Amino acid sequence: MKKVSRNGRYFVDQAGDPILVKGDSPWAILVDASTAQMDSYVATRAKQGFNAALVSLLGNVANGGPSNSGATYDGVLPFVHGNPGRLNDRYWDRVGHFIRKCRHAGITVMAYPLDGWTGTTDYSGLAQDWSNAQARAYGKAVAARLSRYPNVIWAVGGDYNGVDPAVNARSNAVLKGLAAGGMNRLSTIQLTLNQTSYDVDYWAKRIDFSFVYSYAATYTMMESGYRQTTPAGDHLPAIMGETHYESYQGVTDLYLRSQAAWALTSGAAGEFYGSEDVWDAAPTSRNLRTTAVSQLSALRKAFGKLNGWQRLVPDYSSHFITGGRGTKGDASGEYVSGDTYVTGAITRDGTLAVVYVPSATSQTITLDTSQMGRGYTARWIDPTNGARVAAPTGTSYTKSGANAAGGPDWLLVLRSDHRR
Repeated sequence: MKKVSRNGRYFVDQAGDPILVKGDSPWAILVDASTAQMDSYVATRAKQGFNAALVSLLGNVANGGPSNSGATYDGVLPFVHGNPGRLNDRYWDRVGHFIRKCRHAGITVMAYPLDGWTGTTDYSGLAQDWSNAQARAYGKAVAARLSRYPNVIWAVGGDYNGVDPAVNARSNAVLKGLAAGGMNRLSTIQLTLNQTSYDVDYWAKRIDFSFVYSYAATYTMMESGYRQTTPAGDHLPAIMGETHYESYQGVTDLYLRSQAAWALTSGAAGEFYGSEDVWDAAPTSRNLRTTAVSQLSALRKAFGKLNGWQRLVPDYSSHFITGGRGTKGDASGEYVSGDTYVTGAITRDGTLAVVYVPSATSQTITLDTSQMGRGYTARWIDPTNGARVAAPTGTSYTKSGANAAGGPDWLLVLRSDHRR
């Protein structure tokens, strides 16, 4: 994730090629895990196709760490005598180790140098009383240690409403210190539930991409994130940064597939998965290798292989999906099961369309296929394993037969070699 595309809709690499963010959320791995456990985590996630991981650089009980002092599981503190401008080598060597392993594995680290738990009084965070000068000194010190790693981008906040002037100034001072130290990287803020990074004016003019946070059906808040602009009128990539985690009560594998597929067909530049068994504990092989992760990896791989996915425009107004969508939810509710709303997107030239049908075996949708290029083909993609099944072309679509996991959800892909 080197920079943002010219149209502000997705991320690109050094060569300018589009990158679909396939993220994981091991928040407290830097303070909960040994270097050997970190190595196992990185190797496993790389094989599963993950290309991003979000972590807090400083620990707190509320962000999954063992102590509000910022200490690791074995008592190593991040600073010398509590001075944020003097980094403890033992602690930051581990941070560098993790980032280096991620770099070699092709994983971008979205690091929170200061988050909503360590940087506020609400959670007795170790940075709650830092002056702006101390925060800036900390940022410069971190940059001096980590500037050699190109695979780092920044986020601040996290369960934070974004309206405290002192917290905003402190977080921004850290980012300014990082930039002054040579790490002026892409950055964003994670606000609180049912918000995007655009929703606070102070931050809307400072972000490089939007972090969408919702426990509702993901298409609801993704629409907000996709439609919003900066105060200057610019669009920025919106990622589905946080929603329900695996192993949360009532969350099924179908739900986890749905939240990813809804986001990807609603304008997301990518999305982050999370696990209740991983975010606040040293990861184990069992917790990393779940059925849900296997299915999510297959879904992401299938979507990312679609030539032109980055040019898809969400069909919010039912101009393409003209019937059978179901009842649209809203961003205020908490989704766990039962939502079968159909989402989809189509390129402006009609060469690609993707529709997610949560209940395809009992739901018939109608499409305005005049928006597709001539000679288009249709295929169903199984979101649990990526298998493709040819479908007759036409205006109405339903899928006979469950997917490989016995579920009702399928992706429908229409393709044409000719522009409309």
